[in-house]
Parts: sequence; structure tokens; C-alpha cells
Amino acid sequence: MREILRKNLPGVLTLIFLGIYLFFPCGFSTTDAWHYAACIKYNTGLFHPFHLLYNVTGWLFCFLPLKAGVDTLASLKTMNAIFAALSVYVVVRIIRLTGKKESVALLTAALCGTSFSVMRYATENETYIIPLFFGLVSLLYLYRYLISGKRSYEMISVFMASLAVLFHFSYIFWWACIIISAAINGKWKILLISLTISFIIPVSYFIVLLETGIQPDSEFLTELADIEPLKKLFGVSLTGIFLSVVNLLRSFIQVHGYLFNMLKENILWMIPGIISICLFLVSFIQVKNIRINNRFSQFAAINAIIAGLMFLFAVFSKGNAEFMVMIPVLLIISTGVICNGVEKSFSFLLAGLLIWNLFYGIIPLNRQVGITEEYLCEKILHEDNAVVIARDDQLIVGMIFYKTGEPGWGNILKSPAVIQLKGGDLESLLKIIDNSLSEGRKIYTDCLSIMPLSRSVLLEGELNRQFFDRYEIKEEMKHHDIFCTKRVHSIIGDR
Repeated sequence: MREILRKNLPGVLTLIFLGIYLFFPCGFSTTDAWHYAACIKYNTGLFHPFHLLYNVTGWLFCFLPLKAGVDTLASLKTMNAIFAALSVYVVVRIIRLTGKKESVALLTAALCGTSFSVMRYATENETYIIPLFFGLVSLLYLYRYLISGKRSYEMISVFMASLAVLFHFSYIFWWACIIISAAINGKWKILLISLTISFIIPVSYFIVLLETGIQPDSEFLTELADIEPLKKLFGVSLTGIFLSVVNLLRSFIQVHGYLFNMLKENILWMIPGIISICLFLVSFIQVKNIRINNRFSQFAAINAIIAGLMFLFAVFSKGNAEFMVMIPVLLIISTGVICNGVEKSFSFLLAGLLIWNLFYGIIPLNRQVGITEEYLCEKILHEDNAVVIARDDQLIVGMIFYKTGEPGWGNILKSPAVIQLKGGDLESLLKIIDNSLSEGRKIYTDCLSIMPLSRSVLLEGELNRQFFDRYEIKEEMKHHDIFCTKRVHSIIGDR
């Protein structure tokens, strides 16, 4: 029995991470998660230009569960958990190629699975885990090609990298690095074969446009032509650089404003942090035993280049954390590949990260609820002519879309801060409020909630509070948890 277990340790590790991801799903989903789930639940909007195959894959995965009455959003979180656990298994296979000890392969894979970016999106209905899986498979076969020279491995590698692009377009950088590294080693013939295989990307878009009958003025083509993230490549802000550095750290370990709220709630929340910090220190001390092995420096260089390009993309996108999901995985793999004697350091680091990211990341997020958001949804659905000005208007729209199948709600408005940050004019919002008050319509807002320090809070500052200072408001409900104090107010009239 012990021998069987030893031979199947990669499978056991995969099942352990699958259990963690499944046991701690995100308690209250993100804006995009609600929207994607609604599209899949009602079989509409299955193709999106920047993650072309995600929704349709989710629809296929949820087909039978939906027929059986299983919640679609929960099913999609299960799908991502499975792909995240499989990604851990692929990392084991990658490290094995280098001839490293089984313990190094297992520890490296476990560190990848424990990084906060992977745990966060493995427990949520977001589009970032499936492309990571295909990207890692592409690396596995690229390494096999570089070791053996077999063209079939290179063909599989390019195909998998192309699939990653189809699941999220940001992986175009990953694909480009695969193509270039293969071309450098295989020269022109391999390059032509790789580019031919890569035609799966434009062909897939063409088939979607052809088969779905998407019109030239459709939202799909409008979004595809208006590639906002790529436009941002022409401008960088200090805020974007700062948030990128913070979110790069958060891709390894959860750091968020709600941690302070947790300590205020109960000082015992310090215990996991103290234990983790001690383990990190021991891991740092063990670094002295690590030695660099240049034999696989090319592997590490490929990973580092992909990670660097993705970080730059995040910087140009104002520090978007979603574009950094793969960075800790790539850097951890690189370290495992080119370093000898990492076992002790990795062991203590793994224990520290697992404790920290579980107790300060996955468990709190699992406990999160959306009471005020549900309250606003109920007002929209059951109170005639109610108007909602929401901190995240698309979240409320997505939730109602998921509940009703109706995607458009004109009485759900953006917050003053969001309007200003997007360069809009607040006059139209002021007119809507004035007209609604004169018509006797109730106006609700959650914009005056006290939120923990985050990217959005830093960007919005005091804009919402300053806007609503001109009105007399009444508190309708209040909910406090370890994350924040959320409030719903109604506007009574001008001050």
C-alpha cells in the first residue's frame, strides 16, 4: 500500500488541492462571475472576444448539472477547481522532465497551487484558470521538444498555447514566447509549422462570427475592434506601477485591507500570521543551501520572459491583478528548475503560504456574503420604479441577470466616482436624481459603504462622499462583517 501511494503521489497531491478548492468556493462572486454564469445559464452570449471559448466550455460542463437542477454558478466554480488541480499535476510533469527528485517536483507543484492567484481563481467563476492549464501544457511539450527535438512535441506545444489564447487573449504573449523559443531552436521550418498551427486562433474567431451570425454592429465586434487593454500600452501611470507592484505581491500571498478588520474583530486572527511569518523566516534561512544549476537556464529564461511581458501588460492596465495569475506559477517553476537544494526552503515556504492564504484568503472569501447587494436586487425587482446608484452597477446588473434572465436594467446607475474616473459628466446623474425625486421614485445607493483599502478604493478616493454630501439621505440598512461596513441609503432630497 505504501509503495502504491508513493508511486501515485502526484495524483494524491492533485486530489488534495482539488479538495481544498472545492471545499472553500468563493462565498460571494465577482461581477464577471455573475455575468458569465448568467450567459451560460440562459444560453446567451456564449462567445466573448477576449475569452472566446470560456463560456461555451462552461455551457458544456454545466449542461447535465443544469438539467439536474444544480446551481450553474456553483458548477462553474467546480470546473475551475478541476482545471486548477490539473494544473498542479502538469507542473509535477514539467519538473520531472529536468530529472529533479520527486520531492522537488511535488514541492514546486504544491507551491504553484498554493499561490494566492491560483487559489483565488480556482474557487471562483473567472476566466483565468483554464488558459493557465493549457499554457502549462504548452510549456510541458515545449520542454519535451527542446530536450528531444521531436517536431510533434512542438506542434502540440503551439496548439496548446493557441488554445490558451482562445480562452483568454492576454495569453498572446505566452503564445509568442512559445513560437519564438521554438523557432530559435528549430529555425525556419519549425517556425512555419508553428505559425500554420496557430491559424486555429483566427479560424476560431471566423467560425464563431460565421456560425452565430454576428452582425457588423454587434457588441462582440465592437469590443473586438475597441481593444482597450492594448490601447493602454501607449500610456503608463504612477498609480498603475504602484498597483502592479502591490498586486504582484498579492499574486503570491493575500494582502488586503480587510486583514485589519479581521484583527479588529478577533485578535486570535493573528495566530496564523505569526506562524506563517516564522515559517517564512526559516525558509529564508534555508536559502543558503540553494545552488544555481545553469543546465536548464533556457527553460527558466522562457518562463521569466513570459512573466515579464505579463507584468508589463498589467502595468499598462493600471495594475490589473487578473493579468498576473500565471506569474507566480512561472517564477516558482523557474526556481524549481534551475536551483538545487531547494527542498528545505520550499517545504517551510509551502507551509507558511498554505496557512496564510487559507486563513487570510480563501477562508474569509468563502465566508463573504452579499447582503446589501441582494437587498438592492430585491428593491429593483419588487419595488416599482426604484432607482439604484451602485458602487458596482455591473455587479447588480449581473446578479439580476442571473436571477431573471434579463440582461438590461436602465434604472441601475453607475456611481459618481466611476462616472468621473471614466471622464463622464455628472450632470446627467444629477438630472436623473432630481427627476426621480420629483416623480416620487425611491433612490437607493450603497456608494457610502466603508470599504477596506483596495485598488478601487484608492482610485475612487472621496468622490462618492463628496457627491452625496449635497443630498439629505436616510440609512435603510447596514451590514458589518470582517470585510467592511456596507450601508444602503435612500436619497430624501436636497440639503
